[in-house]
Amino acid sequence: MHIPSETKLYVIRHGETEWNITNRLQGGLDSPLTKAGKKQTHALGKHLQGEPIDMLISSPLGRTRQTTEIICSYLPPIPVSFADTLQERSFGMFEGMTFAEIEEQFPALSPNTAEDRFLWLPPEGENWEHVCARVQSYIEYTAKIHAGKNIAIVCHLGIVKAILVTFGLLQRKDWFNVSIHNTSLSVIKIDGTGKATCDPCNSEKHLHERVRGED
Repeated sequence: MHIPSETKLYVIRHGETEWNITNRLQGGLDSPLTKAGKKQTHALGKHLQGEPIDMLISSPLGRTRQTTEIICSYLPPIPVSFADTLQERSFGMFEGMTFAEIEEQFPALSPNTAEDRFLWLPPEGENWEHVCARVQSYIEYTAKIHAGKNIAIVCHLGIVKAILVTFGLLQRKDWFNVSIHNTSLSVIKIDGTGKATCDPCNSEKHLHERVRGED
């Protein structure tokens, strides 16, 4: 991939949600940010003040919209858009369930039956290979048409990982060994040759700063 000038992606996972606490698969469904999730997002918004962000692209789901709204309250007015391609992986008929519930109610369809968890395909859903394919196409196109820009991307755990895979910053074999925390920030710099570096990666530095909205 050739990009004419350096592009910077501020890749952000949404704040903690009610279903994150109970380990329920959200996918295309939603649960609201918790009080802690809102505090996390306020902290990140303050942390991003002064960063030269030119635009923000978000998943259209409720939890990312909430996260985007809070972050933007700390930034100067910038263009904001929503991209369906940034939605979390679809878990199909298992959305709203925990893995324990899937194992108990649908043992023959659980991820424990898959030889390769990366390729586990829930009924009516996606596997991680599908997600990486759709994200790679979109992110490469976005980085190309907005070359030289600083772009904030508000998305989901699986989408953050897929973006890292796109630029060779995460290998498939390490997919399940990497945790992407709520409101974590990964800043990816892409030079003119398409080479990418990530620094910081999955940072939670902002959570140690005092901010408005934390009480």
